[in-house]
Amino acid sequence: MSVYDLMRQRCGLSQTEAAEFQGVRLDTVKSWCSGRRPAPARAVDELRDLYRRILEAGASYAAQLERRGPHVAEDGSARYLVGEPRDDQDAIVQGWPNKAACLAALGVAIAALPVDAAPELVPHDKTTGIPRVGKTRRS
Repeated sequence: MSVYDLMRQRCGLSQTEAAEFQGVRLDTVKSWCSGRRPAPARAVDELRDLYRRILEAGASYAAQLERRGPHVAEDGSARYLVGEPRDDQDAIVQGWPNKAACLAALGVAIAALPVDAAPELVPHDKTTGIPRVGKTRRS
């Protein structure tokens, strides 16, 4: 495993998605991931930037969920409704390169909720939204 591959995985990108995100050939990403060729610093920096944005968006979304408070269902159970994008396009509209990167931010948000919180993933149109990501260097 290489640093590039570690960051790619943490960002929730497949090798194909990383190639598309970074505007390079799939073979190039495969060689960076395997360590056959070192990834250029700019490629690693783009993934580091995306990962920082995942962490920031996740923390911000957790705070939004806490401000909104749990949804109380008819049966009396209280759950934090966590909006999940329906597909890649749904996530792209919010500034993510794909659904998996948005889900990484949702994981950060869920982990940041209080220990006794009961999160529930729901299609984002049933909530106040999904985390938005700020612009990356490539945007």
